[in-house]
Parts: sequence; C-alpha cells; structure tokens
Amino acid sequence: MNRLQKAVPTSSHKPPDLGEPKWTLASPQLIWPPSVDIWCGYVAGGWSPYDLDGGMDESLEALVLWASTLGGLGCRVRVYHNSGGPARHLIHRGVHFLPHNRFEADGQRQVLVTWGAVHPWRMGAAARLKLHWSLGREPPWHPRLAGCVDRFVFSSVAHRQACPWVEDSKALVAPWGVDLGLLDLCWRPKRENRALYAGPMDTGLEQVLTLWSQVYQHRKGLELEVICPKPDYHRPGYGRLSRLLAQPGVMLRDRVSRMEVAEGCWKARYRLFGVVDRDGWRWGGGSAARAKSAYCGAVPVAAGEPPGGEETPSRSGDPLWRACPDFALGADGPAPLTPEPVMDWLSVVQRVWEPLFKGE
Repeated sequence: MNRLQKAVPTSSHKPPDLGEPKWTLASPQLIWPPSVDIWCGYVAGGWSPYDLDGGMDESLEALVLWASTLGGLGCRVRVYHNSGGPARHLIHRGVHFLPHNRFEADGQRQVLVTWGAVHPWRMGAAARLKLHWSLGREPPWHPRLAGCVDRFVFSSVAHRQACPWVEDSKALVAPWGVDLGLLDLCWRPKRENRALYAGPMDTGLEQVLTLWSQVYQHRKGLELEVICPKPDYHRPGYGRLSRLLAQPGVMLRDRVSRMEVAEGCWKARYRLFGVVDRDGWRWGGGSAARAKSAYCGAVPVAAGEPPGGEETPSRSGDPLWRACPDFALGADGPAPLTPEPVMDWLSVVQRVWEPLFKGE
C-alpha cells in the first residue's frame, strides 16, 4: 500500500453499518469506532466537500481529510456546515455532510466536536465526549460555557499557551495532518528564486504584498507566486490589493486545483505567511500550511514580527533566520517560523484521536 492509499481513504472503502449507538453510561470508554458529529463554524460564501480537489482553504481541507480518515477507520461521521448553495445532504468519502439546520441539539451522540464555533454548546448540545477544536487565539469563555466542553484541542504548544484560561486538564495538543500521498504525487524541482503565498485573500496576503517591494528591492529576480484557490474579488479593499498584486515579480494564479497548490509548495524556496494576530498565536495559513512547507523543503517566513513563543525563537542564534539572509530587512522585515512536525492524517488519528475516543 502506497502513501496515498494510507493517508487518504478511498471512496471505495465503505464504512461498516454501525446501526444505532449503544450507550453504556457506566463505562468511561466509548464504543469503538464511535459516531462523530462535527459542527463547523460559519464560512463566508459557504463550502462543499467537493471543493477539496478544486482547491479550498487549508483549514477546511484539514477538516475534510480528518473526517474522511475517521470514516475510513469505521467511524460514522457527520459534518454540519453552511454550503453557500441549496442545503443538501452530501456523502463524500464515506462522510455525511449536512446543513446546520439538520443538527438536533438534544439528540443522542457519542462524540461532538465544534470546529471554530460555540453555537452547539449554547444550545445545550449533549454527547458522551464533547470537544472544541480551536482554530486560533480565543478570548476567555464564560466559565459556564467552558464547563460544557470536556477537552479543548489545540494544534501546537504555542497555540495552547495563547489560551491560558483553558485548564491544563482540559487541554489537548493534536497536530494537523498532511496529505503526504498527494504531495509525493505532485513533486516538482525546487526553484531557488521562488517564494509562495497560498491561501485566501483575507489571511495575510495584503501584509505579504506590502512588504514585497522591500524584499524585491533587496533581491532582484525573486518571484512571488500568489495562489488563491477561491479568490473574492468583491471583498472590501480589493482595489488596493489589486494594485499591490501588480508589483514587479508578483504572479497571481487563481481558481487553481489542489494538485496545483501542492506543486507550488514544492517549487517554492520560501513560503510567506501574514501575521493574522500579532498579539497572539495565529498566522495566516495555520499549522497544516506550515507542515506542508516543511515536508516540501520550503522555508516558512512570516511577513512581520511574529509573537513570541515556542514556535518563534528569537532571531539571534536562530539557524533558520541565518539561512534566510535575503529577508534580513530589519525589525519590520519578515521573520522565519519554526516548521511544524509532519504526519499524515492516519498517523495523527491513530496516535491522538483513537486513544482519546477509547478513553486510554
């Protein structure tokens, strides 16, 4: 079995029919494989799991791949989301995707995960195991609301440290997986003069482009490939963004496929990120994007001074910073980011999620 088969369950794999969940309230363990309900927060414009191959935000890509990996192991997975079109019940890679209004707060379920949202907890949703997967730095929750959740899931130690109000007993660090099979399939030779920004227009692209004139002046011949799988040309401020995109050395590619994004990751010597939250944790692109960069050998660089923390060592003595003399532009220049650990989703599920669901 090759990496692609191991990392992403194929659509031919049919999860077993688990029937109705069996409840054993006296046992601390869940029935394995469990049923898993995932409530995804509202996404502007909506989305569909079929956007995966055509290119989508990498955090949503991670959600779809995680859910499909669980489904491939026999879990009955339902994802509640906003589609942006007619509300339909879709089945993709064995996972059921339903509109938010199909969610029943008082329904019996084994596992409930909120993905960047809190609405189900406010509705009093019930489950044997209640998890909140955080997507960034979050302000403190009301104690009563936080008490509804059994575990808060963070993508890294630095991410967890950015939410100090979460009790240690409730914090779980679970790295994001990467579709290694797809990356292996899309290998391309490295281009030493290529930098890459890949992601939505609202997760740091303007920061990257604002800094680009300094970078380009410092090193003539450097190219910046901007990949926006689903660009929003009607967003406020796009006029300024379009002028920045017209700078020398900038190449815009929009509406590209997931495979083309993977090829861009291989070709780039550097991958640029915008600092979404300078006072907290989050960089545009998140952990999945940085893990891809590490696997493809692209140096992840933040367009701006990133916040401190385990993942952002000081520039003095940082070998990664010394490896990027092209970006040494002073205090306001881009700074390197420590690469994320790289695992495929199957490994992440087997090492983190399966033991959690089994109560081990």
